[in-house]
Amino acid sequence: MDRNIDQELVSIIIPTHNRYESLIRAVKSCLHQSYKNIEVIIIDDNYSNVNLRNKIIHQFGYTNHRIKLILSNEDLGATNARNIGIKNSRGKYISFLDDDDEYMPDRILKLMACFKKSRMKNLALVYSYGIIIYPNGTREEEKTDFVGNPLFVQMVHNIAGTSFWLCKKEVLELINGFEKIDSHQDGVVLLKLLAQGYQIDIVREFLVNYYAHSKENGITGVTQKTINADEEYYNYCRKYFNLLSFNERILVTKKYYSLNIKRLLLIGDKCKALKVIKKAREEKIFNEFLFLKYMLLYNFGFFYCIYDNYVQLKFRK
Repeated sequence: MDRNIDQELVSIIIPTHNRYESLIRAVKSCLHQSYKNIEVIIIDDNYSNVNLRNKIIHQFGYTNHRIKLILSNEDLGATNARNIGIKNSRGKYISFLDDDDEYMPDRILKLMACFKKSRMKNLALVYSYGIIIYPNGTREEEKTDFVGNPLFVQMVHNIAGTSFWLCKKEVLELINGFEKIDSHQDGVVLLKLLAQGYQIDIVREFLVNYYAHSKENGITGVTQKTINADEEYYNYCRKYFNLLSFNERILVTKKYYSLNIKRLLLIGDKCKALKVIKKAREEKIFNEFLFLKYMLLYNFGFFYCIYDNYVQLKFRK
């Protein structure tokens, strides 16, 4: 790795909310980067409850010119915080980090090297693999490779979350940053970039530690809000269906219907689930096999969801 690579300024944006201990770990992982030309922008949206300024000064000193702290008495949420960070950044390139995650020391250097060496003409974003660390200490590799149409891949499986990205600031500004939606904000950014002809490249190394707060596998944590967020993301996907092949559109729709049915059953809304099953059959999204599968799911409910989810996890490896 060429450590003398032309070091243009990279802005690292960290939204935070009442996570001082993990925030310090995240900031340290930025300051310990082998790529030195960085600024770290921390956006705190709960200043009234935590005197973060004094704690940051105590931890990193008054004169650390690489840290910029933006304070708000409002509960901004991650979307607004990231957009404020973009607006206040000076770097040509922007990286994001959640306040409970951390970078490996060569992360920025390796992603910047990919930007410099890539042959892609419209490269907007580079991402890496990562490691998911669960509360019990178990680790799981998080990586998405893709062949074919990346827009289709993004619709069926989010390519990478924000903590895995490095992207050009000008491109984020062109798409007006992050949408003010409840979930899938990262996915919508990727959809917009890919739909406008921008390209994404990958560094196939594990350069981020992502700390999960629970080991959710599709069975736990489902609420009506989750279902509404999935529907909102699917509607964003539909905006770009004209850029997909017929078979790709069917596969995206099939995935949405299948996920929607399972989650409706998990929250006990069997009536709506049955309507979705029948609608999928009428629109020929489901063939007879899938129709029978989801009728079984409808009749046996939660236990079938657990079994089906177990099978998918077992054979995904």
